[in-house]
Amino acid sequence: MKKLIAGLIFGAFTLFCSTASIAGAVEDEQWNSPQLFTLGYHGITIQNAGNETSTFSDLLATFNRDPNPNNFDRYVCHSTKDKDCVNADFYDFNSILPICLSQVQTDCVEGISTENSEGKISIGVYNKYTNDKHPNLFEADPSLDIPTDASPSIWTIEGTPHNFGNQYVVNVAISGRSFGKNNGGNSISASVTPISEMNGGAPLEPAQCRSWLDPARNHFNNACSINLTPNIVEFKCAYVDGDYVSGTPNCLLPHAFPGNTRFKLSIRLKSEPIGWFHGRLSDPDISITKNQSGIRLEVSGLSTRVPIASYGDTWNLLPNEIKDFWNKCETASSQAFQCGGAGNFSDPLPQRIGTMLLPPYGPAAIEALQAMTPVTHDHSVASPSTWRFNTIPSNSGVSACFNSGPGVKGIVTTNSTTYSEGPPTFDGSSLNYKVASLHYNPDGSVFKGTYNLVVRSDVARCLYNFTSAPIKASISVISADGSNDVATTIANEKNGWLYLSANGFTFSNPTISVKLTQDTPAPAPATNLSSDANSSSSTSNVNVTPKGLGKTLIIRCVKGKTTKYVSGIKPACPAGYKKK
Repeated sequence: MKKLIAGLIFGAFTLFCSTASIAGAVEDEQWNSPQLFTLGYHGITIQNAGNETSTFSDLLATFNRDPNPNNFDRYVCHSTKDKDCVNADFYDFNSILPICLSQVQTDCVEGISTENSEGKISIGVYNKYTNDKHPNLFEADPSLDIPTDASPSIWTIEGTPHNFGNQYVVNVAISGRSFGKNNGGNSISASVTPISEMNGGAPLEPAQCRSWLDPARNHFNNACSINLTPNIVEFKCAYVDGDYVSGTPNCLLPHAFPGNTRFKLSIRLKSEPIGWFHGRLSDPDISITKNQSGIRLEVSGLSTRVPIASYGDTWNLLPNEIKDFWNKCETASSQAFQCGGAGNFSDPLPQRIGTMLLPPYGPAAIEALQAMTPVTHDHSVASPSTWRFNTIPSNSGVSACFNSGPGVKGIVTTNSTTYSEGPPTFDGSSLNYKVASLHYNPDGSVFKGTYNLVVRSDVARCLYNFTSAPIKASISVISADGSNDVATTIANEKNGWLYLSANGFTFSNPTISVKLTQDTPAPAPATNLSSDANSSSSTSNVNVTPKGLGKTLIIRCVKGKTTKYVSGIKPACPAGYKKK
């Protein structure tokens, strides 16, 4: 059988490279998607996790040698000035940011802190990088917007212990594609993970990046790979700590976050990200301030538990809904329906062995979850805690107010297993966002959803053509049958951001609907304005807009020999009058 590309969590398959059993796991954070060796086994797992290769930096160069799309060459680079990498058609990079060592340094992690339920603040202390000698450290290239790289960093937060210590891994990365002098648009991702260290628990095979001559094409290929967790074990490594030179590196085991504790990540960036973030945290707060070298981005929030949906069986025993989804993944060509390469590098469906690991966003994930609902009895398999945020992959097809202009427009966070890709859609009156999860937790309790929308105030006013007056918001959770779910909703505006949240709603696939309103300014006391020469001797009352609510316009309205002057932000003639 042809093997599939291994090592990728998002957008690919994994074969024979994960744990066969997780029965001995202590925490949900240790759950691993089961990999069975039965002929024809087909699994689907929807899990919020980064891919393994995102745990180290890499720089790859691509050359398109001629019009044949297969005649490209790709190389692993330690610099854009390497002899095999100079003047490439484009560079793909993932730069895990180093810690900030000076006041003027940018594109770096400034720090991490926490605040408990009693308001006590604890400051994290940097210990070390997870891997100082990973296989593809490379030089920055400011001319191509490729920043300095490092490894994930380990921090101690003395006042914030979890059940297995007080150490946390911070992983902040900038990734993107640079075309010569033009940058294709970078994305940012950030996560915090409680960890403990297991001596010698990582796989023996080292992480590697390599270039090789592909004999089938007579052109160079490249690849980076890392296996974080040994085969056939009952634990999972979130990261590894070591250089693979001094011996087997240690496994950094992920653990649950301490409860009722806000984590704040401070990051310095050369330039402000553009667009939207989606996140796996609760009650988020965002702050962006300018400094001497760029901007400081601060994101804080509580950790949240995100349920995992998983199901698998041999092909002949799969229910029709699951088979239909697999078949659709094989044939769907629409960019809006992404199954993570389910039709690539694989044997025919009935003979295939593997598990599809789907990213949690987009229509494919939502449809897969709906297909899995009956056969899973509407139960998730695990519910690990997490704290992370990422640039939203796509902003296509959304309002121009979401895309136009510089800077971060907002952040959407939810604990739902799956959710809409991109920011909320605007239908002209409401902001709508689709979520879908299984109804029950692994222990049989009902899963309660959370949703948070933080949007820049000027973006909200752009959508609704609002003035600078205060904004009001109503939030509805509409179930699939059209009923309005009972949820606690909150809305407020502060420091140039509008904060909205809905909590405590149930599943399986509700739509979150946010409607913004603004009170009509109360009319000022009647003011007489003189009529023109053709009007009657009588004058008419007009409304004068209060100061500070926008530019006041005055229009002339005529009905027969009577003339009225009406003023306001959007003045309109009374019934029976015509504007002159």
